[in-house]
Amino acid sequence: MLRYPRRDSAALALLALAAACTPADDETTIQTTTRRDSAGVTVVENHAPRWGRSPRWTVDSVPLFAPSSADDAPAPIFTRLLNVYRLADGTVVTLDGSAPFVRAFDASGRPRWSAVARGDGPGELRRPAVLSRIRGDSLVVDDGASPRALLLAPDG
Repeated sequence: MLRYPRRDSAALALLALAAACTPADDETTIQTTTRRDSAGVTVVENHAPRWGRSPRWTVDSVPLFAPSSADDAPAPIFTRLLNVYRLADGTVVTLDGSAPFVRAFDASGRPRWSAVARGDGPGELRRPAVLSRIRGDSLVVDDGASPRALLLAPDG
């Protein structure tokens, strides 16, 4: 018969007790967000998405927005959609990988305006990379091939 010293037995008993009291790893006990204070500023860190928790995400079968063509133009075709923004008036502005790079559609999907051709002249960019929305629904298009950017009003 093997004999364990008393301290090993006590440590083993504490370990068994701690394991028995540990909560199970189910969705109710997984902590995905940590809050901490850093010099008076609250910092929130997200460690995992909250997908799969109720309510579950679904995709509606009816699109919220579908671009259409003008009466005399072919339907818009996007080659590489980079950014999409919905402005305050419902206008949807897109940045695509082919010229005209920036296209705007009204809330029903009809074309409103297009801007930014390929080139090095005024109102042109070589390779637009990012479309950003700034104050007042103005837009900034940054060129990925040069240190240039264009500022667009909400009406193009």
